Amino acid sequence: MKKEGFVECGCCGSYHQIDFHGDCRDDGNRFHFDELPEGADILTLEEQMEGKNE
Repeated sequence: MKKEGFVECGCCGSYHQIDFHGDCRDDGNRFHFDELPEGADILTLEEQMEGKNE
C-alpha cells in the first residue's frame, strides 16, 4: 500500500497532498497537522527549499 505524502505550504501554513497543484485556500485540499494520516510522509518547508522533493 502506497503511503500518502504531504507538503507543508509556505503560503497558508497548512499541508497539501504532494500531487496537489491548485489554490491552497481550497478547504477540501488543505489539512492541519493533526488531520494527517498516521505514518504519512511529510515534506517540510526546509526540505522543499533543500530540493528534497525532486
